[in-house]
Parts: sequence; structure tokens; C-alpha cells
Amino acid sequence: MALLSIGSAQADTARTAEAGPASEPTRPLAYVALRNAAAVLALDIDSGETVARIPVGPLPLGTTASRDGTRVAVVTRERTAVELIDTRTQTVIGQWLFRDLLRTAYEAKLSTAGLSDPTEGQIVSVLSRYTIGSVILSGRGDTLFVIGREGTILRFDVDSGKADMFGFQLGISPEFQALFGPSLHIFDAVGRLSADDRRLFVPDANRNGMMILDAEKLEVIGELPGLIYGNFDLARDDSLLAMLAFHFDVADLSAFTVRRVGRADYNPTHGGFAGATSSAHWPVALSPDAHILYAPRNDALGRGSATKPTMVVALDTRSGKRLAMRHIGDQPTDGLAVSPDGRRVVVVAPASNAVHVLDAQSLAPIRVIEVGPTPQAGVHFVVSAGK
Repeated sequence: MALLSIGSAQADTARTAEAGPASEPTRPLAYVALRNAAAVLALDIDSGETVARIPVGPLPLGTTASRDGTRVAVVTRERTAVELIDTRTQTVIGQWLFRDLLRTAYEAKLSTAGLSDPTEGQIVSVLSRYTIGSVILSGRGDTLFVIGREGTILRFDVDSGKADMFGFQLGISPEFQALFGPSLHIFDAVGRLSADDRRLFVPDANRNGMMILDAEKLEVIGELPGLIYGNFDLARDDSLLAMLAFHFDVADLSAFTVRRVGRADYNPTHGGFAGATSSAHWPVALSPDAHILYAPRNDALGRGSATKPTMVVALDTRSGKRLAMRHIGDQPTDGLAVSPDGRRVVVVAPASNAVHVLDAQSLAPIRVIEVGPTPQAGVHFVVSAGK
């Protein structure tokens, strides 16, 4: 049965809910999905307390918050749905099936162009099989950008219900293809939105670079050649982009130039840069001042064994030097974020049912929060909330 979106009036009410006086002290809350318990936990990372347990659809993963901290998106139902949480009421205020959003966007494109569906509904059937790679929220959480694993980007306005799409391979005619834009080859379907909500960054192997789209019109407005692999993060002031997989690259977004840092740390014996992740989809995160890039990686000494010790490294974005490193466990992590004040790094470890809180400078362990079965998160899932 299709999920129904909750009305915009309810969403408006939640947005205007009393958030407390400006002087009210805040605490950092990490929103972590419990994949095998159909819930999202709001965890106080300073105390280890569970502030809220929010029921969501089955098999949740990939939590991410809006920059103002008022909303959190979570992917559910085996990557076929997205749900939106209001962090002030700790409730789900909207839930949508990806296939329904895609169909809405597809039909809107045709209607605007004054065209009928040349496939007689066949394309709509194809859309029903599309799945979600990741979700990005606008600054206020009123717009969802869904990156499909099949190479399609969807933009959805929560309040109006308006949907648009880019990067869809019709295979019918050049004229129809031009209406939707060429399909993308997205590594692990990752993307980021600039702090001003105007630019969307998505790596595209078909173009051998990082595509930059107008976030409102979903049109390509620029590119950063050569940046096509791995996960990445944007500075909070939109000054730079940092990416780490096989190499450590930093892009100056004011001059649109790319530089590779940390060349001296490249180790051919280990097959790549010493700080590199072995899995390109593992999330990375920049500190608030963009001077440090945090990333998980497999210890090279564990290669070939049944388990590979998972580390978290802190890397200087100016020199490429490793500033700190901390062992997390013997299984992959799933979720890494920096607290808004830049003092803590939060790492989610599904195999051990734990959330690790580390000091952002030294990566020294602060606490380990034991949670329910198979915790998972994404990026930017830590917000500041009033007590």
C-alpha cells in the first residue's frame, strides 16, 4: 500500500512550534536509525541518554538533518521510501514512496511541455523499481533532494507537493531526453547541497567529474573535472569541497580548482593513500572550520583476514597530514558526523550495536552508547537541540 504524505498544514504547525527562548541551553542530539527495530533514536551524545524513540517504517537507514536542525530525513522500506522527522516534536511529519514522487515529477514534466506519455505507462512501471541512494535536506528542511541509485535526482517541495527530476534515461528520442536531462552514473548515489541551497553537487562518471547543478532548476551549471569517486563533504561556508577515497582531493569552490593533498603519505604497498577509505560509500565529514576531514578506513594490516580493523582518521585539509587516528572495531561503520560546535565526532558501529562519541581534536573516546539492533546513520545527523 502506498504511503500517504501528511498534510502541509501539519508540517507548517510543526515548523512554527515554540522552540524555546534564545538563551535556552542546547545539547547535541544524534539521530540514529535502528535498522532491525523500525525506529530512530535521538541520542544526547554528552550524556548518552536516549531523548526520544521515534517509530518509522521498516528497515530504516541513512539519517541526515537540515542545517537548522529542525528536521531529519530517514530512508526506509528497503530504500524505497523517505520519512521526515520534526526534531522539536520528535514525530514523523511526512512519509513518501520514491516511486510516487518520481511519477509525480515525470507527469509534471510532460504536462509543462504539453506532451503525452509516449510510452503509454511503461516508464511509470520502470520508475516503480527505482531505489534511494541518499537524501539531502535544504537548510530549513522544506525541500528533499533524493539521489536515486539508478542515476536520477529528484527534488521535492514538502509543503507544496511539487516534484521535479533530472537524469532519467528514456531511450525514446533526443527531444524527450532533452526534457529530462541525461542519466547520471553516480558512485553510491551521493550528493551535497551548498549552504545557500543554490547548488547541488553530484559526482558523475559519465562526465568524469563532479557535476554542479542549479538546485532550483535542476540544470547543470558547472563541473569539477576528475572528482568522480567516493564520498565527500562541503565546507559550511561553501568555500571548499573535500573528497577521500583512493586519493585525498580538495576543491576550492571560489576558483573552481582542485588540488591533491597528502602525496607524501601515498603507500603503494597498501594500494592507495594511507588515509583512504576502502569503501567509497563510507561517509566523510568536515569540521565546522573545514580544516579537518574525518573519515573511516580499514587498517591495511587487516587485509586478507576475516575481519579488518576499522579506524577513524582526522586529516588536515591544508597539508594532507594525519592529525589523529582511532580504532573503532573489527567491522565497518555506518554513519559519521561532527557535532555543530565541532567538539565531538560521532561514529555508528552496526555490528556492535553501539554509537561512539570521540573528541574531535584527538579522537580520544568520550563514551560508547549502547543502542538497539543494527544502528545506522548517514551524514550530518547531529543537531543542536534545546533542553
